[in-house]
Amino acid sequence: MTQDLRKASSEEGDWNTMSLWAGQGLRLAEQLSVEQLMQRLTKAIPRQ
Repeated sequence: MTQDLRKASSEEGDWNTMSLWAGQGLRLAEQLSVEQLMQRLTKAIPRQ
């Protein structure tokens, strides 16, 4: 239904008219540096 609008918005880089979804966990988001993110991801990977 909104495919043409989303396509045109994407091509123009107009994020105000695109459907961008953050999901239910939006309020859990944190601003991290890449270094901090990589440290967290590395710690979360199960070791064998």
